[in-house]
Amino acid sequence: MIKIGIVGGTGYTGVELLRLFAAHPDADVRAITSRKDAGTKVADMFPSLRDRYDLAFCDPADARLDACDVVFFATPHGVAMAQARELLGAGVRVMDLAADFRLKDPAVFERWYGMPRQQAQQFHPRISRAANDTCLDHAKLLAANVRW
Repeated sequence: MIKIGIVGGTGYTGVELLRLFAAHPDADVRAITSRKDAGTKVADMFPSLRDRYDLAFCDPADARLDACDVVFFATPHGVAMAQARELLGAGVRVMDLAADFRLKDPAVFERWYGMPRQQAQQFHPRISRAANDTCLDHAKLLAANVRW
């Protein structure tokens, strides 16, 4: 089983990850975070996931993300940038669904997203490319999941 953490689980992307992982035989979602909804059961917030998860949202500061094999950041731009280094140092794989690591040039990132970004190598030497174009990823997932 792959131990999974999701940071930002109450938004569209976080819920889609929950839905996809609920059907995956090797996925074990261990932690899901939400500052605003900490303590709320996943099934109470999303009735379509009843009988799939016995898990409550927790505050990101309390989540045991370092015990996961992979952590998905389904968060606004800037969040993964602040937390990825520590997780990578603990041997956790990081998948950022925002834009924090999408663009190689920090000046281009700042021009597009209106916030500064460090060079990826300043975070951790293992970072080469930590995110892809999220819209493209969603399109691939939707295309692979079509039922005729």
